[in-house]
Amino acid sequence: MSDPAKLERARTYNPRSWAFWRKRLARALVLGALVLGATQVLPQLPRDQAILVLAPEGARFTELNLTYFIPGEPEALGGTSVSFPTSLQRFPHSIRLANGKYSVLVEAKGVSSTGSPLTWTVKRPLTLQGGRTRLQLPLPQPLR
Repeated sequence: MSDPAKLERARTYNPRSWAFWRKRLARALVLGALVLGATQVLPQLPRDQAILVLAPEGARFTELNLTYFIPGEPEALGGTSVSFPTSLQRFPHSIRLANGKYSVLVEAKGVSSTGSPLTWTVKRPLTLQGGRTRLQLPLPQPLR
């Protein structure tokens, strides 16, 4: 065993030596730090969030404007505006935001089951957690 490479391998493979454990400990610490960092960063990344906007029973949407805000901030994060060729009772919507607390401004027009026009202007808190979030609107007073 006069080959220096073989001697080095034999010395570092010895489970009783500090060099053997030092290499493994360094790898374990780096891997642990990466896992810990990933668990802290990944929930903060934006992801597609499913929102289901529901009209109250007996009402249907013809136009819908959704605007998303961080609570206390005047500037909007995003939103959507849609006009429907036929009135809808529910509107599935997707927005790319991180999990957390937001507020949503809903401005909508629609019709009641009797055909009278309806209008909504509702600002609601909204908590996004990665699943589908239901946003049920109250029945507004008919326009006069």
